[in-house]
Amino acid sequence: MVQEEASPSAAILDLRTGKTVSRLRAPLLDDSAARAVPVLVGSADDLRLAVWNDSRVALLSVPPAGAVLPEMPYSWVSSDGDTIGGVVGNGVELRIYPRAGTAPVATVRRPAPYWPSGPASLAVNSYDTLVADRVAADRVVVRRTPGLEPVREITTPPVPPRSSVDGGEAERTSAMFFDRSDRLVTVVGHQVDRWDVSSGERLAHLDLVELGHATPDQIVRLAATPEPDKLGLVIEGWPDVTMLDARTGQRVGRIPVGADVKVALFHGRSPYVLIVRSGGAVELWDSDDERPVLGSLVAASEFGRQVGLLDEPGHFVVTDPGQYRIWDAGSPGPELSVQLDELQTISSVSGDGRIVILRGGSGMFVGVLRLEPAVWREEVCSVIGRRYLTDDERAGLPSSTPDQPLCP
Repeated sequence: MVQEEASPSAAILDLRTGKTVSRLRAPLLDDSAARAVPVLVGSADDLRLAVWNDSRVALLSVPPAGAVLPEMPYSWVSSDGDTIGGVVGNGVELRIYPRAGTAPVATVRRPAPYWPSGPASLAVNSYDTLVADRVAADRVVVRRTPGLEPVREITTPPVPPRSSVDGGEAERTSAMFFDRSDRLVTVVGHQVDRWDVSSGERLAHLDLVELGHATPDQIVRLAATPEPDKLGLVIEGWPDVTMLDARTGQRVGRIPVGADVKVALFHGRSPYVLIVRSGGAVELWDSDDERPVLGSLVAASEFGRQVGLLDEPGHFVVTDPGQYRIWDAGSPGPELSVQLDELQTISSVSGDGRIVILRGGSGMFVGVLRLEPAVWREEVCSVIGRRYLTDDERAGLPSSTPDQPLCP
C-alpha cells in the first residue's frame, strides 16, 4: 500500500505487475497526529483495509481500481442530487459524474496554466443547467450541463492572484454567480459586471465606490435575489442589507437586519433571507415583514461553519466541524441532525439537503453521502436485531446511547 503524505488517499499496488489494484480514502489516514496505522487483511480477491489510531478503528472494503471518484478540491452536487461536478486534481479537467457511478458523463480539458478552482471561480445556476468556470484571471467559460458543451467565453476584468491555498485575497475580493434570470454576475473588488451568457454582451458595469455604496477599503459581498433585476449588497462593517437595481446600481431598498452582517443569502422563490453575522451566528429573516423568524443560532467558533438555503422555503442547512443540521423556520429545533467525524466537513449539499459531499480533515474530497438515518437504522437493525448490547459493544458507542435495545 502507498499512502500520500498527510492525505486520506492510498493506492493498493500489485508488486508482481506494478499495477494499481485499488484506490481508496480512509479519514483516519488523514490524522497524522493520531498515529494512524493501516494494514491490509483478507485474501487477494477479498481485500480489506484495517486502520486504527489511539481511539478509533475502521475496517474498509477495498474497491476495484477506478471505482472511487477522484480528488476534487472544489465540487458541487446538483439540486436533485443526481450529479456531481468539479475540477479534478490540479485543475486539468472539469468533470461531471453521476452520483451512483464513477465513470464521468462529461469531461473537458481546461487551458493551461490551470486556474485553481474555488467558490469564486465556479458557479452553477439555480436550474443546474449552466456552469461558469473561471479558466484565467480574465476569462470565464460558460457551459451547459450535464454535457459541458460550451455556450460562451467571456472576457472579464482580471481578478487578483490567489495568495494561498484557500484563496486568500482573491476569495475575499472576487465572486461569481448567476442571478435569477441566468445572467452571470462577476465581482472584482468593487467592480460589478452583469453578462448575457448567450451573446457574451456586458449588460451593466457598476462601480460601487463611484456610486457611493462603499469606500475603497471596504469588503463587499453581493447575492442574487428572487427578483431578476435586483442584487443584495452587504458591506462589511455597515448595518443592514442594501437592495440594488442590477441594471443601474441605484439603491432601491434595504432590509433592516441591524449591524454586524457578514453574508446575506436569498431564497429564490420566497421572501426568506439567511443572515450570517460576524462570529458565525445565523438568523433566518422574512424580508417582506422585515423580521427574524428563526435564530440566532450561535456558533462555538466561526471557523469551519458553513450555511446554505435549501429548495423548500424556510429550510436551511448549518454545518459545523463534526455536525450537520437542517433547520425549518416553523420548528424550534433542527429537522435533521447528524454527527460526523470531527475531522470531516460537508462542502456541498443537494436541494433537499439529504445528499452531501463529504471532505476529510485536509479538505480533500472523500465521497458522497446520502443522509437517511431511517435507512441506516434499518440496515443496522437487520444485523444486530432487537437485543441488549454487551458491555464490549457499548464501549465503542457514545455515552448517550440508551440502555434499552436500539432496535424495535
